[in-house]
Amino acid sequence: MTNKKVRSGHLGWVTKVLDEVDECRQNEYTIARKRELLKWKVSIKEQLEKILLLDDLILVEFALEIEQSGQFKADAMQRLAAVEERTD
Repeated sequence: MTNKKVRSGHLGWVTKVLDEVDECRQNEYTIARKRELLKWKVSIKEQLEKILLLDDLILVEFALEIEQSGQFKADAMQRLAAVEERTD
């Protein structure tokens, strides 16, 4: 599974949890709600750490793709110039 797909899964989970947190915050404040919010707080922090790490990995992968693409383009242009030089 790619880092982008894993990240997408984490983002989906956090989005769902944020909706639940909002709903919990809107209801009457009780000790049970406080426990629930504390549970979500820990879970959200853990997921955010995973998402940030995946963001960094995705950026590195993207940078490598750009570098490879640039090198491919340079190689192709060089060969094209050589072909044009011999055919003109």
